[in-house]
Amino acid sequence: MHLRTLSVFLLSLLAVPAFAQPRVEGFAAQNHDPSWAGDRFFATPEASVEGHLRPAAKLTFNYAYGALRVLDANTGEPLADGELVRNQLYLHLDASVALFDRVRVGLGLPFAAAQSGDGAFIASGSVRSARLADMRLGARVNLLGKTDDLYSVGLQADLWLPTGSRENFAGDGAVRGHPRLVASGRVQGRYLYSAALGALLRDGRDVGIGKVGSALTYSAAAAALFLDGQLQVGPEISGSTAFADGESPVEALVGAHLCLPYQLVVGAGVGTALSRAPGAAAFRGLASLTWEPGRRCLGPDADGDEGSDAQDRCPHRAGPKPEGCPPDTDSDGIPDADDACAAEAGPANADRSRHGCPPDSDGDGVADARDSCPMTAGRAPDGCPLDSDADSVPDAEDACPEVAGLSEHRGCPPPDADGDSIADSHDACPDQPGTPELQGCPPPPPPAVDSDADGVADVEDACPEEAGGLSSDPKANGCPAKAELRKDAIEIRQQIQFALGTAIIEPASEETLETVAAILRERPAIRLSIEGHTDSSGPRELNLELSGLRAEAVRSWLVDKGSVAADRLSAVGFGPDKPVVSNDTLDERAKNRRVELRVVAR
Repeated sequence: MHLRTLSVFLLSLLAVPAFAQPRVEGFAAQNHDPSWAGDRFFATPEASVEGHLRPAAKLTFNYAYGALRVLDANTGEPLADGELVRNQLYLHLDASVALFDRVRVGLGLPFAAAQSGDGAFIASGSVRSARLADMRLGARVNLLGKTDDLYSVGLQADLWLPTGSRENFAGDGAVRGHPRLVASGRVQGRYLYSAALGALLRDGRDVGIGKVGSALTYSAAAAALFLDGQLQVGPEISGSTAFADGESPVEALVGAHLCLPYQLVVGAGVGTALSRAPGAAAFRGLASLTWEPGRRCLGPDADGDEGSDAQDRCPHRAGPKPEGCPPDTDSDGIPDADDACAAEAGPANADRSRHGCPPDSDGDGVADARDSCPMTAGRAPDGCPLDSDADSVPDAEDACPEVAGLSEHRGCPPPDADGDSIADSHDACPDQPGTPELQGCPPPPPPAVDSDADGVADVEDACPEEAGGLSSDPKANGCPAKAELRKDAIEIRQQIQFALGTAIIEPASEETLETVAAILRERPAIRLSIEGHTDSSGPRELNLELSGLRAEAVRSWLVDKGSVAADRLSAVGFGPDKPVVSNDTLDERAKNRRVELRVVAR
């Protein structure tokens, strides 16, 4: 809080009757804003940011006595009935999140939990409690350095929104901002410091006993670490100087923070005013509880490996937790970074290429303890010369290094003309690949399968499930004939097809008719009656006519294309009069539509 000097104004204030005294208009009088959750001091921010998507939350109890006093211009002492805010208890709930190891954003919700004071000068007559103060938003950008570096630099900006009550001295009724330049760091592993310089930017206005307005702000903090970094203790100072008249409220405090399990940090501090300017509390008590995943509470760390010297077995050589020593995989006392054989224990050696390596008599890079050929240079894993085919003939002497062989054949296998892995000297069939069970001869071929027992093997049978005869046509080989001569008829395997409702023979049936013609040509004594039949669909007269036309069409084909004498053939149509099955279903009607070739003489 920043006010002009009140003493001159208060002289005139005392010279007027009480009923004429001016009333004080409310404004944001709370003069201690906690640092963001994740910072290590009470009021001074830090420049560094650590982590990505790392959250932090903090609850701060902030009690101030004599938070806002009207002073006598002559004595500098508080006036009777001049403590506008005598007792003040604020609860600050803050949350923040770190992003990209570079940025921190935060949200603060301050609550005026309890307040009391003299109401003589207050326009509302008294201050009230249990009120939300101005909400705070903030962001920080780390410009230089990292956490625990000797120094780091950053920019921070806070913004207050007018959510608090002016009558309650919990809000300005307007937006205010606070940009700051921050520098912080760690010295000799056990000392922390931070400092900030900025400007509080707020609307200037007369509040009845003076003016509030923008001011230069500053804060600084330092701390020492104890208990191997678990305890932090140190002073802080913060203050401001109004741009308008140089009014400078200043406070100092001493605080401590202790790391607890479950990523918690508890803090406590007490402070007092170093100036009598309004806004500097005569006494201030602070308590905080912070939850910050990933927070490091460490004591001095000479090698900077994030392990305190008290717990570091190698305090002057950086290494990982828990011991803090550099990696030594083979535990030979030589760090992996210097060990030419980091995975194998060995003595120190002036030759850097053998430093930390076990003895290797043949210098092949395979330690004698693992070398099956310790006096002959070889290669890993056994230290022997390369033998790709494992035939005990080194590749350098092996004429067939990829194929196991015999030493008498210079590492090659014995001759095997047919390539069946049986040496010719033991192969009964050296020119035919075979099996050991048959002394290198191939097994006999399996008997041919003839599923329909027609004398044509299935592999050559175009109709393996139907008995047939031999044919020079591969498509007909092993298939039954399209037509066969029986005692009183020529039986056709597939009915002759006609275009729907006509006597035109479909091309697919010509092969069947050619077979019939061949039978007739081979047996010139046979005479046929070609009989056409239909189903019962449609008028009988039409079916009689259609069946006759179809029978005549077959007769004409056999005469014209089959070279059969016309006087050997007769054609007649019976229509639906001679069905072979009933006409109740489609399948039955299809069977009744047929052409029969009946032998009338032979």
